This record gives sequence, C-alpha cells and structure tokens, in this order.
Amino acid sequence: MEVKSAINDFVNIELQLSDPVFDIDVIFKTRKETTLIIDGLDELNIKTSRLLIGHLKNLKNGNDSLRLIATGRPIELEGIVPSGWHTLFTLPLKESEVKSILTSEAVNRNISQENAEADSAKRFSFLKSRPELHSLAITPLIICAIRDSLNASLGEKDSRGYPLRKIA
Repeated sequence: MEVKSAINDFVNIELQLSDPVFDIDVIFKTRKETTLIIDGLDELNIKTSRLLIGHLKNLKNGNDSLRLIATGRPIELEGIVPSGWHTLFTLPLKESEVKSILTSEAVNRNISQENAEADSAKRFSFLKSRPELHSLAITPLIICAIRDSLNASLGEKDSRGYPLRKIA
C-alpha cells in the first residue's frame, strides 16, 4: 500500500536514520495501540485530500489498534471527512485565556510579570477596540501571531486588517 511506504519513508527521513529501520507493519504486528497524526489536510487540494483520506480509511480498516487523527480547518474539510469519523472543533478562547496568552508572551520576551500584565491589558484593550480583529482572535496561534500588532502606538499604519496582512 502506497500510504504505508510514504509513512515509512517520512519517519526514516525525519529520524535521519542511516539504516532505514522503521516499518509501520512491524508496529501493526505487535497489535499495540498506535496513533497516526496527519496534520494539514486542508493544505492539500480537495482531490488529494480525498485520496489520502481513502488510503487512511483503508489503513485503519486493516488495523484495529490504529487510531487516526487528521487535522485541518473545518471549512476546507467539509465534504471530505468520511461518515463515521468524529469531527472535533476547537472552542474559541475566553477573554481570560486571551489575556493569559498575551501575558505569557510578554513574560517570554523577558518582561517582568507586573509589566507583562500591564502590557497584556493594553494589548487586550486595543484588540477589543478593533472588532474585525477581536472576532478572529479565537485561538492561541492567532493571538500569538497578531500580538505585536496589538498596539495603539502603531497609529494609522494599523488600519483595518493590517496585523493580519503583516503576518500573512
């Protein structure tokens, strides 16, 4: 099966093994629970995503101990995920979680805890003043990506959507 070869090649290359010893069939023979994570299905074109999902479904059907986790943005995966597969969504962050992420990011930049909390409060206030940004700030990745742009001192340069264009 092509998908098994692709998995074997990927793992052997990523582990930089001089002797490519990884073989997923050996793992399957042990009947130990194995989780295979495929990230970024939404980054493939629809035809390729469907083909890959079909291969993964066949791989799963032949191996009861295999668990599959495939990730992608829900909108792009609509109509691709087979029936019977569970579809999970991340919940939007609460305001307290957004503030916590902003504070942690400031502390990670060597800002004292007290100053980090003040910095995070200013950035959160700026975020809330921009509904177009606030409505998108629902995941930790987005918060971290736009953090540096959540600053009123950017002035006119920070017009509608600027932080998102800047990181794109």
